[in-house]
Amino acid sequence: MQELSDHFKDLGSLYVDTDENMLELNKTISTLLSSWSDSYEGQENILKNWFPRFFKYNMNEYKSMVEILDHRNATKDKFVKMQTDLEQLKTKLYAERDFTKWNLSNDDKAHLDELDEDEYLAKSRMLPEETGRLNDQKLLLKYLNNTLENEIKRVLRYNYKDLKGHFLRIAAQQCQIFTNTQIVWSDFIAHY
Repeated sequence: MQELSDHFKDLGSLYVDTDENMLELNKTISTLLSSWSDSYEGQENILKNWFPRFFKYNMNEYKSMVEILDHRNATKDKFVKMQTDLEQLKTKLYAERDFTKWNLSNDDKAHLDELDEDEYLAKSRMLPEETGRLNDQKLLLKYLNNTLENEIKRVLRYNYKDLKGHFLRIAAQQCQIFTNTQIVWSDFIAHY
């Protein structure tokens, strides 16, 4: 585009001594083409420099969020498996009624008749170590869920502000480019 602008500028110099109107028209066309070229360079600058800069960091942040989500999902899967396995084991132990395998506390051993009649109560008291580990896993899962939710909300609030500000700056640049181009073309129309 700049070559074409230079061509019209040079072409105008052919008319220096012969036709003042042709000289002025070629210089004006040269200015129009130069302005048009500047407009495309401005657009190119926005596409090459502004878009990648924003999305580069945005994508890196997204990757870390996915890693946190993957860790949370793995923890959830582990919790669900532990819960299912423990429930199956407790059901089996309750059906067998071998109280020695229940690992009951001394207080619970004193109430075996009660536990023998109430499956829900029996399952809540048997295998206290395994139940404790399951509860620890449940607490970890709750912690990860809360952390993930808070982090996602924080990132979304930040990204909203950042994205809005980023594109407001791009919009201002676009307006400046379009305004400059519009002025040059309007001047051409008004003059001729």
